[in-house]
Amino acid sequence: MLGLGASRPTTASIRLTSKTATLTRLGACDTLRVMGMIRTLFWVVLFLFFTFCFIVFFEHGSHDFVPGFKQEFERLKSFVVSQAKPTPTPAEKK
Repeated sequence: MLGLGASRPTTASIRLTSKTATLTRLGACDTLRVMGMIRTLFWVVLFLFFTFCFIVFFEHGSHDFVPGFKQEFERLKSFVVSQAKPTPTPAEKK
């Protein structure tokens, strides 16, 4: 049983290893890198969404935002699908 003044070391406590202070476990750096990539991906998707909303708001105004959003989304979806089609081979071009 621990007394009032005693405390248990935690994983976030500072440990001196080779004269360098570490705040995380040695294997936790990979997890932090993955979380950083997820956070970056989240912010990029959020930026693209709000940019798309701004474009719709600028083009269609506030009175026609929802129908304009649907129209522009269908336009964007058809553009992406048309760009994703495989290019024809040289024999099919002739």
